[in-house]
Amino acid sequence: MKKILCLLCVLICFTACHSKTSEQSQQAPYFSEGNAELKFYAEDFQDVQEEADLAVEVVVLKEKEDTPIVTENGTTGYGVTKTPVKIIAILKDNFNFAVDDEIYVWENYFLRKTQNGKEYYSTLGGYRPMIIGEKYFLFLKENKKEPYQDGFSIVGVYQGKFAVKDLKQEISASPDAAAKSEKDQPDIEFGEDDRERYLKLLEQARESLKDYLNN
Repeated sequence: MKKILCLLCVLICFTACHSKTSEQSQQAPYFSEGNAELKFYAEDFQDVQEEADLAVEVVVLKEKEDTPIVTENGTTGYGVTKTPVKIIAILKDNFNFAVDDEIYVWENYFLRKTQNGKEYYSTLGGYRPMIIGEKYFLFLKENKKEPYQDGFSIVGVYQGKFAVKDLKQEISASPDAAAKSEKDQPDIEFGEDDRERYLKLLEQARESLKDYLNN
């Protein structure tokens, strides 16, 4: 069953200003500066699969496009990142894509610069940016609202994003594992909010996708 939550961060009705394409540094630190817009909470991995319009295995390409979100008074309060990926396997497709096609995925983070020129990632809910060159299974929704018309959004902000490296390592979602100190917990590619819920989805995804992982 899907639970509808209140929107904690409204990005609808904003317009995007000029986007700048850059090959972003993968070493920049990231800071969670708000809560994600969670219209959708998956009770299990089947919910994620049913919610998706497109489910694919991808590799992340080099150029990421920073897209600041501008409010009505002209200030830049937040942003998103338009990430190009190449499809390497198709699990579900309502659009007639093919292997090796390139698509864009919107990620809920934004590359900021401090006054002294240092870069850092501002994220929602601790969302972890996808890493250039890494492989992911993505469960995506078509998004027709500005500025997202030419790309796809990840189901449930992070719930439809599974790094292949995470699926190939054993990460326990047991209460004992959740009680470990933060430094002893395995790193995972969505962030730190709602970790235990995500790990249960990850376990189910690992079982469901095992045939793809063995290829």
